[in-house]
Amino acid sequence: ICWVAFQTSAFLWVNGRSGPLMSSRRPSLVSRRAAEQTGITKVEICIHRDCKRKGGAAKLKAIFEDLAKGTEIEVSEYDCFDECPYGPNVRTLCGADDEFGRVLNGIKTKEQVADILGVAVPSDDVTSSED
Repeated sequence: ICWVAFQTSAFLWVNGRSGPLMSSRRPSLVSRRAAEQTGITKVEICIHRDCKRKGGAAKLKAIFEDLAKGTEIEVSEYDCFDECPYGPNVRTLCGADDEFGRVLNGIKTKEQVADILGVAVPSDDVTSSED
């Protein structure tokens, strides 16, 4: 699977075929099954000031760390992915050899984070955490 991003849309390339993944700049999230198939091993959270203002950085990192407990997924910080207007931004990496990963934009809620990690949202946290 190869993710290719363009200015206003992205395409998923599978076995030489492509198709639109999303209709706007804000990407659809990876389904739980897709997250398991892609083998996400690391998530990096943008800590730049623009993402901080939009609810990213430490707050988002805490959500990722909480939901990643019990998984093999490492959670860390990254200075900036140069996609500031679309933040808060995170990047998912698959394996030690993955240098570029996939940047996801507008990640704010526990539901979004759970979907990326391929885990269930705890039953006491079913409501959105987009305070």
